[in-house]
Amino acid sequence: MKTMMSLLICLLFAVMTGCSGIDSRQSFDTKADFTSLKTYAWSPGVERSFSQPRYGDYFMTVTDKIMESKGFTRSSDSPDFWIEIPPSDRFKEVYSTAHGPVEFHQGKLIIQMREGSSKDLIWEGVAKVLMSEKYT
Repeated sequence: MKTMMSLLICLLFAVMTGCSGIDSRQSFDTKADFTSLKTYAWSPGVERSFSQPRYGDYFMTVTDKIMESKGFTRSSDSPDFWIEIPPSDRFKEVYSTAHGPVEFHQGKLIIQMREGSSKDLIWEGVAKVLMSEKYT
């Protein structure tokens, strides 16, 4: 009975961790001094990285609040680092099954931090998500 219960718990854990909705990764320059960074700015044209302006406005507003809560100040005058959002894909894959076609919508968001004067990449985060029609 104990073996059966242990197997059930392991199976439940595997199913729950396999259902994670967002896969995110990050990478950073190990030589960068992040403690010296105090001010930031958005890269020019970042709003074009989003399919609709309201998505970009929402993302930037939320990010500004998070950055402020972490002690960073938004400054267009010689910032310590730039936040850049390169345009990325949102696409769908269609698979044929015996019951008809099945669609999977996927999206990806890339966020980069670039050093203020040299514009060298010092941090990058990538998030991918498998979307359903429930996502807004």
